[in-house]
Amino acid sequence: MNASISIVVSYFLIYAIWGTTFYFCKVSVETIPPAFVVAARWLLGGAIFACYGVLSGRMRALPGRDDVIAALKMSVFLIVAPSVLFTAAMKSVDSYVAALTCAAAPAVVAIWDLTLFRKKISGIKISGIALGITGVALLLYDGRSVATSVDTYVLMMFAGLLSWSFGTSVGHSMKTSGDSFALTSLQMLFGGFITMVLSVIMEPDAFASFGSFSARSVSAVAYLGVMGSVAFGAYNYLIKHEPAIRVSTNSLVNPVIAVVIGLFIGGESPARYMALGIPVILSGLGLILFGEEVVRYLGEKAKEFVFSDETQPD
Repeated sequence: MNASISIVVSYFLIYAIWGTTFYFCKVSVETIPPAFVVAARWLLGGAIFACYGVLSGRMRALPGRDDVIAALKMSVFLIVAPSVLFTAAMKSVDSYVAALTCAAAPAVVAIWDLTLFRKKISGIKISGIALGITGVALLLYDGRSVATSVDTYVLMMFAGLLSWSFGTSVGHSMKTSGDSFALTSLQMLFGGFITMVLSVIMEPDAFASFGSFSARSVSAVAYLGVMGSVAFGAYNYLIKHEPAIRVSTNSLVNPVIAVVIGLFIGGESPARYMALGIPVILSGLGLILFGEEVVRYLGEKAKEFVFSDETQPD
């Protein structure tokens, strides 16, 4: 497969698959305890990812000390905390609402970057952050009061979002060998083992209740483990071969797919202010990801127009 086809296929995979994972998380917790779902998902995915890396030669060497330490830390922030919190919240929250909440991640990453590394945020990005947060608030507002809108499950989602965004922000500063396959497979395996321990502690009856797991839920976990790994691999490929700003378009596409699947396949109920919240969230995300580039492009075009007009003969 040549490079251009591989890039197109990879974009299709991260768009199509990651947009569906929220719905399958919702299905998985119908009969399986949340921490057990997360453990099984990431152990399966990590094993697949590691095997592929070794057999294909993509994993160049055994992980070094720096990789192990970084993977352990990142597994806590990027896998254990967000996966457990969001998956547990799926017991009560619609899948598309969780997906749209996750769409605010770039805004929270920008805030972490400012707080931790003093990275400046442009006025355009600040506007995008404000829009994104406003859109999420509209989506979660029940029309009565803030107190009744922000329940335990909503707080769990926000805690998971903070963890994922923190891990994304600090991940760039961690010292590693640069072998993405080794680091990624370690993260997934560490995350799976840690959440399995949490499952034993928090869900002591999980292992004894295998017989009550429905085929529908088990199939959903298998989908998350296998297809989630495929999408993760595609994402790593794109990060290496495509501009980051272009790869980040999945943040705009995935929530839309999640909404369609949740409402029309999952039979979920539309949120009170969904029609207003969704465009506000996506508009904010668009400003964060592409606002500066659009303004720069329009500025250049405006200059070209002005100069070309000045050079016209009288």
